[in-house]
Amino acid sequence: MIKKFYFLIIVFIALVGGCKKDEALVDVPNNQAPPDNTIASVVKENYVNKVYISVLGRKPDANELNSGLSDIG
Repeated sequence: MIKKFYFLIIVFIALVGGCKKDEALVDVPNNQAPPDNTIASVVKENYVNKVYISVLGRKPDANELNSGLSDIG
């Protein structure tokens, strides 16, 4: 029983100690994602429509749809 307890403590310490990440975030000015031609335009339109319906409770008008599509590439 005591050996099992010590084993669990060692595993816990190993898991907690191994989770630390040292990542530096870098802000790149004028960074834009490249266009992704692997996603069909209808998928992007559905995504923009669902976001507007979820957030505002309505479908986007033509200008909002075009703006949303240009934002996601």
